[in-house]
Amino acid sequence: MELKNDTVESDLIEQIIKNYPVDQQKEIIEYLQQLNNEKLKTCFIAFDHLKSSFNIIKSNGFQEWKKIKN
Repeated sequence: MELKNDTVESDLIEQIIKNYPVDQQKEIIEYLQQLNNEKLKTCFIAFDHLKSSFNIIKSNGFQEWKKIKN
């Protein structure tokens, strides 16, 4: 999966966050923005494969980031 432009990336992020409350959406965006390209692509691939069962809040990466952040 290769991200060609910011529009594709923005669309994917919108799909990932749309089912979360606004406060969590902001936190998810903050998390995604600090990921390097490789980890961001991995996240997008996981979302693509898991669809509605994908829960970024429960992902190991998000949980570790949140511990470090706090």
